[in-house]
Amino acid sequence: MGMLSFIKDAGQKLFGVGEAQAAVDSNPEDVQRVSDTASTAITNYIHTMDLGITDLNVTFNPSTAEVHISGTVPDQATKEKVLLCCGNVQGVANVVDNLTVAAPSDESKFYTVKSGDNLSKVSKEFY
Repeated sequence: MGMLSFIKDAGQKLFGVGEAQAAVDSNPEDVQRVSDTASTAITNYIHTMDLGITDLNVTFNPSTAEVHISGTVPDQATKEKVLLCCGNVQGVANVVDNLTVAAPSDESKFYTVKSGDNLSKVSKEFY
């Protein structure tokens, strides 16, 4: 399990981001309605990518802007694509990963660029 952070105001506009924020500030029925609508939209978006995920379960929490995702994917590359699909939705700030990989392999390495970094320095660290 892990969590990835994304830019909340960037990405596909699958559901009303303003509506999600309004639901956070209003009654519990609105929050649940927005959560269900967003979860369905994200699930449909993932299915359009035809990535071969089984037992897919997606939930969206408007108050924290988090997507929780679970299911089984065939390989690590597909897992990363599914996580990026979730994070590439406007209004999503974090993706909590509970996916299972059927044929595990090494995960991709991520690097946060710091002041003073250059391509040569970063490539020497990774290659």
